[in-house]
Order: sequence, then C-alpha cells, then structure tokens
Amino acid sequence: MTGARYIGTELEQIDISMVQVEAATKGLQEALKRVGVRMDGQDSRQTRHEQVTSHLHQTIQAEGAAAIGRDEQLGQEQLDTKAQHQRELQNHERRLNAMMAELEANKEARERQESHIAELTAAVTSLMGQVKGKRSNPTPEHTAGATGGGGGGRPPPTMHGAVGGSPDPGDSEGGGSEDERRGRRDERPEKRNKKSAEKEKADEENYGEATEDQIRVSRALGKAIGEMMKRSVQPRSEYEHAKHQDIRFGLTTCKDSFDRNPYEWQVEADCIKYALSKLKGSQVASFAMTNRNQMTGELGHIRQEGYKLWDVFAEQAIGRFGTTHEEEKALRAMFKVRYKNDINQFLLEFENWNVKAKVTGIAFRKLIRDQIPDEAVRRMSMHQEYADDRDWIEALRQAVRDEEDFQEGKRLKYNNFSGSNSSGKRKRDEPTTTKITKKPKYTAKEKRVYHARKKEEKLEKGKAAPRQKIMHRVWADAHTGIDQKIVDERKAQG
Repeated sequence: MTGARYIGTELEQIDISMVQVEAATKGLQEALKRVGVRMDGQDSRQTRHEQVTSHLHQTIQAEGAAAIGRDEQLGQEQLDTKAQHQRELQNHERRLNAMMAELEANKEARERQESHIAELTAAVTSLMGQVKGKRSNPTPEHTAGATGGGGGGRPPPTMHGAVGGSPDPGDSEGGGSEDERRGRRDERPEKRNKKSAEKEKADEENYGEATEDQIRVSRALGKAIGEMMKRSVQPRSEYEHAKHQDIRFGLTTCKDSFDRNPYEWQVEADCIKYALSKLKGSQVASFAMTNRNQMTGELGHIRQEGYKLWDVFAEQAIGRFGTTHEEEKALRAMFKVRYKNDINQFLLEFENWNVKAKVTGIAFRKLIRDQIPDEAVRRMSMHQEYADDRDWIEALRQAVRDEEDFQEGKRLKYNNFSGSNSSGKRKRDEPTTTKITKKPKYTAKEKRVYHARKKEEKLEKGKAAPRQKIMHRVWADAHTGIDQKIVDERKAQG
C-alpha cells in the first residue's frame, strides 16, 4: 500500500510536471509564433526597404545620366554658339577689311582723278594763254586772209555755187547745154551736214582758233567740272519711328541724295551725321546720340571702330527700328485679301503684301488661284505653262479680265429695260380691288339681349372673390391642409 501510494504520488507529480511542461511548451510555441510573425514583418520591411533603396539608386543613376547628357548637350551648344560667334566676328572683320580696302581704292582713284584734273586745268590754262597770244599777234597769213576775205581773221565761207569766184551768168539765165549744166553740178563740192556745220560754228564761236586737241581737252575738262557741280536734291523728311514710316526707305532716300552729289559726300562719316540729323523724336533720340558719340568719341565715350562706315550704321538702324516678324504679318494679310470682281485691285493688294512675305513659285500661284473664280481658272488652263511668275501673273490678269468682260456683257444682255416679258411688251397692270367687308346689322332686340348679357357677366365677375396666391414662408407648415395619408405616402417614397 505504501509503495502504491508512493508510486501514485510520483505519478501525480509527473502528471503535474507534464502539465506544466505542456503549458510551458504552449507558451514557448506561442512566443515562437510571435517571434516568427515579428521576423516575417521585419523580413517584409527589409524587402520593402531594399526595393525602395534599389529604386532610389536606379532613379539617382537615371537622373545622373540625364544630367550628364544635359551637361554634354549644353556644352556642345555653348561650343556651337562660340563657334558661330567667332564666325560672325570673322565675317564682320572680313567685311570691315573689304570696306577699308574699297575706301583706300576709292581714295587713290579720287587722288588720281584730282591730279589728272589739275593737269588738265594747267594744260587748258596754258592753251588758252597761247590762244590769247595768237589773237593779239596775228600772223601775216591771217592778216592777208582777213583783208581778202573780210571775215575778221576767219577763213572765208565755202561757196556752194560753181568753182571760182563769180557765178556763171548762163546758170541764172537758164542758158547752156545739159552737159555743161551736169558738169557744173559734178564740180560742186559736197554739201556739209547741217548738224556738223552748226557744231563747227559753235566751236568756232566758243573756242576761237583753238586746235582740235585743245577743243577735245576743253570739253573733257568741262565735263569733269560739270560732274563735280552740285545738283539740287529734295531734302529728306525726318524720321520719328511712326507706324507709317519705314527706316529702310529713309536710308534709301539718303543714299540716293548722296549718289546725286558724290563729290560733296565723299566721307561716309558726314553721310552718317546727316542721316542722324534727320532722326527726330524721343523714340530715336537715344540711338542718334549714342551712335554719334561712339562714332566721334565725344562726351567721354570710347570711339568704336567701324562706326564711320555707312553699311555698319544702316545695319544697326535697321536692327533697331526695323519691323519684326513682318514676313508673318504680311503672309496673314495675304490670306485675308479677297477677289471682288476686280482683278487689278486684287493683284495690287496681293503683290503689295508679297513684297514683304516673298512667296514665290507654286505656293504663290496657289494662293492667288484659290481666290479666282472657276471660270477664269478654266480660261487660264487653256494657256501654256509659264516658268516665270511675272508672265503667269500677266496671263492670269488677261484671262480674268476676259471673264469679267464676259460676265458684264451677259448681265447687260439679260437686263431688259423695257420690261420683263420676252416679247418686249410690258404687261399692263391690272387694277387691284380691295375687298369691302360689310358690317352686319343687328336688330334692337338683339342689341338689348347682348347688353343685358354683358352686364350680368360683369356683376358675376365683381361678386367672385379674388383668387390669392398661396405663399409658404415656413417650410415646417407647408403641409398644413393636406391629407395626412398623402403626407405619409410622400415621406415613405422620399
């Protein structure tokens, strides 16, 4: 019994220990589950972190590659811009050198021309002195000729009659045979041209007894002096940079006035000063003053090389005051031009805008052809092909004018002034009669009944209570007076 009790006690302790071990095992399993869940969460976070980190690395690498590409592109653009700037500077320097060389050549040519003119002037002066000396001391031959001919030192005029001093009396009397008269005609000298005689007479009056070489030199000198004389020029209008003014037209008029008097405007700096003096107004005053001071170095400005050249000044003025995007504006205006049965007016407006738009070829012809009627285009298609736009324009003008004349004649043909009938006789208008509606006549009894009914209607209308419009100002009492069933149904439906 004791052994059995002991064994029972031990077994109970063992069962208790097993229960405790099982409870501890369950606790450890639960703890392991929690640790596993926590580890799974950490693994997922680690995976997500690695994904985010790899994505960031990829983004950073892509941004770095894009930044490197942009840097390379910007570097290449900077190099291209620098090279373009260098080329422009070289072209500008080349143009300046060419202009300077041309100026030097013009200066040398002008110096040679002035020296030649001086030599010619000295030669003419000496020749004129010799001519005056000959006139004051005539030779015996001239004296004899003067006394014999009676021409004042000049050779006697050529006789247009027979050879000899006295005419044949037979000619005046009509005598002599035909052979004699033919012989006398053959012996007559050839008549000089009237124009050459007048020229010799003018030379003799202007130059006296000067030789042919002296006369030629005098004429050349007179021509050279005439070219150096100042010719009148219409003064150029002032430029204020208004909307109706164009700086290019102003520069062209200045250049034309300079070309009319080349000897007066030999220095381009003077030409630029004159053009600057024609710039008036607040919009152009700053450019005029700055350009003049930089050209001359006045008022503490640094003198700029090349500012004394007309081409440089014209380029700066056009770049400053020239209209921008004028080609696009002119092209838009060309699209708005419409043909209104007058081809001359249409082509005039179109070509005026095309001066700036500069559309040529197929595009130019299509813009015009889209506005022309189909009949005129059909006429134009019968003509030959034109390579030049001007020839095509003139052929189109003629075709459209023919179509306009045809349409005008057609309107005049069918415009019958005598009437609308084909026979030419005007149909006489029929008199229009207005329908007269007779007013019904009522008897005295009908009138009394009508007035009595109207009076009753008026009395009934006065007795009726005026209908008032119901205005619900309180929404909580808006259902007052309505059946409760209807209200409940509406609430259930709503």
